[in-house]
Parts: sequence; structure tokens; C-alpha cells
Amino acid sequence: MFIFILLNFVSGQISIPLKRNVINSELDILRSGGLKDSKIMNYKDIIYTATIEIGTPGQSFSVQLDTGSSLLWVESSDCISCDDLDDQFNAKKSTTYKNTSILIESYYLDGSGYSGYLSTDVVSIGETNALSTTANFVLVYNDTGFDDAEYDGIIGLGFKGISNNISTFMDNLKLAGKITSKQFAMYINFRDFKGHGYGSPSSNLMIGSSNITKYSSNPSIIYNFPISPIDSIYEFWQVNSFTVKFGTFELSTGTQAIFDSGTSLILSPPGFLDTAISALSSLGLVCAVTDYSTIVCKCKDRKILPDLEFTYNSQTVSIPQNRLYLCDDKVCEMLVQEGSDVFWLLGDVFLRQYYTIYNMDNMTISFTPAINSMSDATVDDSSIFNLFLSITTILAVLN
Repeated sequence: MFIFILLNFVSGQISIPLKRNVINSELDILRSGGLKDSKIMNYKDIIYTATIEIGTPGQSFSVQLDTGSSLLWVESSDCISCDDLDDQFNAKKSTTYKNTSILIESYYLDGSGYSGYLSTDVVSIGETNALSTTANFVLVYNDTGFDDAEYDGIIGLGFKGISNNISTFMDNLKLAGKITSKQFAMYINFRDFKGHGYGSPSSNLMIGSSNITKYSSNPSIIYNFPISPIDSIYEFWQVNSFTVKFGTFELSTGTQAIFDSGTSLILSPPGFLDTAISALSSLGLVCAVTDYSTIVCKCKDRKILPDLEFTYNSQTVSIPQNRLYLCDDKVCEMLVQEGSDVFWLLGDVFLRQYYTIYNMDNMTISFTPAINSMSDATVDDSSIFNLFLSITTILAVLN
């Protein structure tokens, strides 16, 4: 979930499987090994979560893994105005809890947000051989926009520059000597937007290291990109100066892209839909723009649909047609939504294609082709497709 703004600021190594639920120096570092994985449940390819514990004794929470923000937050059991997520933190039951009396207000790009007090306590992540350290988190007393959330909070995995230099969980781990390398790696698997299950192998977060031997389909291919600061401050997992192509159409050069595990789809800059409609029409396809600012096309052969490519210094990463579009036997919808900002926001639709290594020491993000990335995204009655637009409505738009 891409964080929009922080409004107020006042007064080893571990391998962690991910869970997902639904709501509306390089080569030697990348090949370092990890701990044993464990399976956990996933659901519909929309949100990826991990289990953490906060406090002494530990209280358990399922938190979304979000590279587009930087703070960890959970609701307080004394919440004044909250959406009442499943599990809330009871500060009175923790012998190690401390309230700094610093009020934090934060809002995400989708309009959801929270306010609460910056706190510290013991935070642990991982089911076995867990990493534990005293860490910052926000204990929330007011929030909005999380009514249907299938998680208890969010753990931000972006840079502390987003949040007025409040140390992140990754910062806390490194400062405490719990990890020697401030990096993490994620594999997020794909189950065709259907139901819940484990997937094989399960999605995985590894902190302090990575394991491309297990999670890459071709470990010899690694794309390394430098992270770009904003006014000399590192905030997001942002790479500047991409050249973007949609099929044979070159869309732009010198383009910014932000990689965000908390965003399900891909958000484009303004103007993409018009260009994409022209490109698709040149292939003889009948297409239309939906009320959701996505594109739907009548299409019986998805293989003719264009890929979306991002090139930096002759290195190209892409979303191929089999994952860029969600199709049934008559209609395909592109999983790109036009936004209002000048950058691309590359969410899970993109990140599922690659095992991604986020390195906060070297300020790089690296991609190697993920395992199990070749299946088509298809739709049936149980699919997420119905969250965007029903088949009946789509056909009406195109007729």
C-alpha cells in the first residue's frame, strides 16, 4: 500500500513464509542461503501477510507486507474509533511496552489512514528461529478504510525517509545486530485469483539474506537497479529513467517507477489508457475504458495482446500478456489502472513475475525470474475479476 503522506510528527537472517488474503556485489549476495520454509494459507492473490508478535509475552498479529510505506502499526485494544480488525494490541498486558507520546497520522494513496502514538516494544517475526528486537511501531487509536481488511495491521518495508526518519523495523534489526545485511527478499506466488490454499511452494519473505536457488526459475539472470533518492532522501523503492514500452509502442523515457508490494494492481501515469487503446485497436481489437480506469477488450486469443516492458541501461523487466491481462473466453481486462501521478506504481501483478531482493545497504533492488510465472491469469465465477467489473457489464460497454 503506497503511503500518501505523514501528516503529523509531534511532542542473522531469517526465512518467513507469507500469507495472502483478499480485500476490495551482487551475485554472491543474491545466492546466499536461507532457513527452512513453512507453509501458510493464501487467498486470491490480493494481499500478502506475515505473522508477527509484539510485546512480552508476545501478542500475535497478521500484518500486510508493504514496501510502499515504512512504519509498523496495529490497532490498540483501547481504540477510540477503529474498524475493529481481528486482533488488537493490549499494551497493559506487555511488560516491555513504552509510549513515546509522539502522535503519528498517516494516510495511504487509497484514502485509508490511521492515527496513534509512536511506541516501542519487542517485535518478533517468523514462526521458527524468529527474529526479535525492540522496535518502533504505531499503536493506533483511530483509523478508517480498513473495514474489509483481512489483516491486523501493516508492516512497512520502505525507507525511514518516508516517515520523518523514524527508524524502521529493518533499521532496528540491523542496529541490534540481529542481521548483518539490511536486505530482504520476497517471493509472492500466484494461484489464479482463486480461493484459499497454500500454493506450492508457499510465498516467502527472507530477512537478512535471499535464496534465488529455490525461488528463481533462472538464477543466472539477475537485473540490478539503483534506488533513486528524492531530494537526496531515500524514501521509496523507486528507480528513475526507465523507458516504458507497450508492445511496439514506446510510451515514455526517463520515467519513474515505484515497486510496491502493498498495491495489488499496476497504476500508470495519466495518458496511458489513450495510448494503450490506440495500440490495441491497431491489432484489430475492440476495447473500451471502464469506470474503474482500466481497459477491457473483446479477445478470443490472448496471445496477441502486448506485453508491458520497463528498460533501464539495457536491462528489461516486463509483465507478459499471460499475467498482464485477466481473461475468460470472450473478454480480457488489463490489470493496469490509470492514476493521477507522474510515476508508475508496480504492484503485485508485476512483483509476482520476479523473486525480488531489496537491499537497503547498497540501495539497490534486484530481480530474477520467479518460479511458477508462466501460467495464464484466467477468470471464473469465483475470481477476483468480479471485484473490478462483471462480465455482463463489460460486454455492455463493448457493444
